[in-house]
Amino acid sequence: MMGGAKKIFGEGSDIDPIEAVLRFLTYKFSPAVTVPVELFRGRTIVGEEIPRMTTLRHVITPLVIQGIEDASDEDWGIIGAVAASELGGVSVTTYRDSYSAALRRMRNFIDRGDFAKARQVRAEYNKHVKKGERKLPSR
Repeated sequence: MMGGAKKIFGEGSDIDPIEAVLRFLTYKFSPAVTVPVELFRGRTIVGEEIPRMTTLRHVITPLVIQGIEDASDEDWGIIGAVAASELGGVSVTTYRDSYSAALRRMRNFIDRGDFAKARQVRAEYNKHVKKGERKLPSR
């Protein structure tokens, strides 16, 4: 099994194959299984830290409201579009750019000479950076 795990996950990988399979199986079960696991571990199924009260709030909050809440960090236009689509029955997923995607967007604006937009991308990304994560550089 370890030889196969090394082939799949790569030499020196941080991924524990048993942990990955257990997380997958937990995710596939109903909320009756995943909620107690999240409450116990204090982490989501993908390993993000989540306060226990947030887990409990998600259990009782309809998905429509959760989608709108997830978009609440965005500007009003995006919040309105998400709210309209969620209330119309179309689920929307919002997420922030990864470091490399934000850096690429920022550099594209710099290459086009649009420094104001580049600064805006950097400010928006860096506003949400958590402790230990990389911030976008000023150039």
